[in-house]
Amino acid sequence: MRMTRAWLVALALPAGCSPTPEDLGPFAIHLALDTTSEGSLCRSARCQDYGMSCGAVLSTRIRDTENGDVLVANSCEEVPPSATLCGLSGPPSQTFFNIPPHRLRIEVAAWRRDVLTPNPGQALSCPDGDLFTLQGTVRPDFAPQPAFAGAAYFDAGSEDKVAEIRLSCSDPDQLDLGECGLTRTTLVRVGVEDIETALDITSRQAQNLTVGVAEPRPMPDGQGGTRVVIDGGDTIALSLVDGPVPSFANEVEGPFGETMCAVIVDLTPQSTAAVGCGTFPPGESPIDLRGVLVAKSTLDQILAAMDRTSFPPDGLVVGRVVDHTGAPLSQVAVTPSSGTVEYLSPDRSALIGAETSSSGLFIARDVPFGSTWTAIHSVDGRREEGELRAGLVSGKVTPLIIRMQAP
Repeated sequence: MRMTRAWLVALALPAGCSPTPEDLGPFAIHLALDTTSEGSLCRSARCQDYGMSCGAVLSTRIRDTENGDVLVANSCEEVPPSATLCGLSGPPSQTFFNIPPHRLRIEVAAWRRDVLTPNPGQALSCPDGDLFTLQGTVRPDFAPQPAFAGAAYFDAGSEDKVAEIRLSCSDPDQLDLGECGLTRTTLVRVGVEDIETALDITSRQAQNLTVGVAEPRPMPDGQGGTRVVIDGGDTIALSLVDGPVPSFANEVEGPFGETMCAVIVDLTPQSTAAVGCGTFPPGESPIDLRGVLVAKSTLDQILAAMDRTSFPPDGLVVGRVVDHTGAPLSQVAVTPSSGTVEYLSPDRSALIGAETSSSGLFIARDVPFGSTWTAIHSVDGRREEGELRAGLVSGKVTPLIIRMQAP
């Protein structure tokens, strides 16, 4: 009888990245997360949304259902700690040989090591009892309960090359305890543009900046709503990276939420910090952010046009519309998803009209954090490039450079 092989491959492969049959050989076991089965506590189908700082013990069993349900493959191996559950891929030795081309039942489960071996020095051993129901779900009375587990049937003699095992979540936090001590770090990189040139800042400008990153926090505004704040104590400093184009970067301890902001501080006295924010999938690394420098001299002109002597405590969006070459563009109406826009005159001395002047500058005093923006040229109808998000952060200027499509 011809025998075959099986590999245990990475958990939750991204769409479009599934291995091909040529890559896999006879067939591969692909793990996914089950958010729909009764009793599953999976809060997400993305492995990036779960931690694995404690590592895991991964049990893989393959039974030949056409030959008395005999066990034809059995593995119990440790998986090292990882920042996310995506690290729950098979160890290099988890290749199974001499698998009969029959209908198989494949069972996969993961525990934290000390759940299985609570006594120090105890030899590693995976439970050999009947963990699963006939439907492939974990028996609720089985002890010890795994963190993740699932079982499914697969026809090894068919043309299918991937056996997908959907893991339900019995105890999804079991593999991620603070005392496990894995320090998670994320590489954060920030590039900075100058709102005056719509180009990257120069090395000389970079020497006069401090740049950090922080997570914005919603706070009650005292009027039944919320405001977004970024406190200095929440900001993690980045280091200047030498190169033809200055940037700032650092390995930052996480994990983080979905929104991160670059905080740009000009060391000129009485300057106002500028923020540039972005949203990222949990666990993403590196995180690349773009910030925009608004020099104190520029902001002073804008405040004077607003007839103010001090910066608005609720924050301010300061934007500029440029064409596809980076030159300021007039006759563009800018619209946020919520709130209003005002436009600066060519000499920046006043607020005028219903579209940009030759300065390309505009402001917004009431646009909520995270709002989306559109822009339309009133003559040729060209639109903004890409998706734009910006809104108020308390006490900070939120710059927004809108680049337009070519006419």
